[in-house]
Amino acid sequence: MATDARLSPVHIRWLADSVRLTGADPVAAFAAYGVPAGTQDPEHEWLPVDVLDRAMRAAVACTGDASFGLRVLDLAAVAWFVGVAAVVASAPTLSAALVDLARFSPLLETHPEIEFETSGRVARVSCRPLATSAVGRRFRAELVLGAVARMLRAVGATPGHWMARFAFPAPLDRDAYSAIFGDRVEFDASDFSVDFDASLLTAAWPGHDPGMYAAARVAAERELARRRDDIADRTRRLVLSNLPNLPGIAEAAGLFGTTERSLRRSLAARNTSYAETIDACRRTRAEQQLVAEPELPIKQVARNAGFDSVSAFHRAFRRWNDITPARWRAAGISGPPAGAPIAEKLLD
Repeated sequence: MATDARLSPVHIRWLADSVRLTGADPVAAFAAYGVPAGTQDPEHEWLPVDVLDRAMRAAVACTGDASFGLRVLDLAAVAWFVGVAAVVASAPTLSAALVDLARFSPLLETHPEIEFETSGRVARVSCRPLATSAVGRRFRAELVLGAVARMLRAVGATPGHWMARFAFPAPLDRDAYSAIFGDRVEFDASDFSVDFDASLLTAAWPGHDPGMYAAARVAAERELARRRDDIADRTRRLVLSNLPNLPGIAEAAGLFGTTERSLRRSLAARNTSYAETIDACRRTRAEQQLVAEPELPIKQVARNAGFDSVSAFHRAFRRWNDITPARWRAAGISGPPAGAPIAEKLLD
């Protein structure tokens, strides 16, 4: 699992609700395991995986249930996972539900936790648990693969249709696994996965509602686009607010609760890149200061815009405007004709 993965705080809120329904106190348990206060707030910034891992360990400890990950889906409703849950619940087929679950996972986490693939007559859902400890990995694998088993049962499958694999030793509480997976469970496996009959993929999903499904997908797509747009706008504000210091793209992604790869893709979707964003922000800062602060030396303007030397600044400014910073400043102070760019006045 990638160490820079981050996830929505709804994971923590949902887990707390589940613990509370067992009669245990999630607030005290989370505090004992160092889960920061406020992380249950859905509006909280996205969290490092270690916070979720500590919350999962706290849940297991305070409930006294080593297999709590298998049972958690039978406790609190998944209503906190609003957009993704609505799409999956109203999907037309099992295949659509699994595909949509993977597509809209960025609304909940920066790194995909599941992979869905088919090979001939066998379909597989693999899990890469969002966890940093053995207890957390077990909890998360139980949750994800248990959810897959429930989805298979929902379309009429029986344990004979699948094989579940867990990459940890057989637990003492085998009955909890038998209740979910039957006897088709393998421990000490090389991965966390469920193989099943691919013919089940076309089975009708019991909760399918065409109108609800269409509306839920549109809303989820809109939220994906909004998240991309927000990140692009926030990237520009981050760079501007930090000039002359320039945060690296990995640092920026971490601050936004996403990955470097996701940030690159989000910026590409806006026909830009991190390097182009930096370039545009430097240009904005330089042009503003040249006119707004006429007494400020060109050398200081260059520094404030994040340039190591005046010569590098001059080269960049000529690339932007085809004139020198000094001529830009002179034209800006005297004022170009209404509606005309400064460069146009200088070229007249």
